[in-house]
Amino acid sequence: MADVTVRRTRRGETVAAAFVLGLLVSLGYAAAYHLAMVLGVIGFGPRGELPPGDGMVFGVIVTMVVGGIVLAVSACLENSELEPFFVTDLRRTHVLWAISLMAFAVVIARYFSPDPYYLSTHGSIADGGTVDPQTIRGLFGLTAIASIVTWLRPRTGLFLTALVLLLSAGVVSTAGYGH
Repeated sequence: MADVTVRRTRRGETVAAAFVLGLLVSLGYAAAYHLAMVLGVIGFGPRGELPPGDGMVFGVIVTMVVGGIVLAVSACLENSELEPFFVTDLRRTHVLWAISLMAFAVVIARYFSPDPYYLSTHGSIADGGTVDPQTIRGLFGLTAIASIVTWLRPRTGLFLTALVLLLSAGVVSTAGYGH
């Protein structure tokens, strides 16, 4: 059997950095969008028409799911022959821990932003909507653990970050698109 040596290139570092940066930018957009709604900078149009940019938030939910799947698969294939070329470099990305924090920021901003279901009362999901406060507290705890573990041990934190992304996508989709 021939000896196959894989030479490390910057390609893995570039792909990993682009992946993490893309996730952080999309999560930042969704958090800023919902924060702008909370602060009253943007609001619903006449008769409950959604504000401009709402469709992008659905795209961010899809990005959260895809990102979570990529991180989970990367964590599972670690140290195997099938390990994607950028996984090692993904663990070296110094801001990987921030992904779970940004995902939770999206959840919190959506939780307190106005909801079209409560348009007549100007209420939000926090006012008794489809997401229970215990769910938010549990996700907060998981986010804190995932961020700390990812900071200290990126290899272990990769799976926890994936879990936070997937659960956050579920909460945001339930809060915003589930009724």
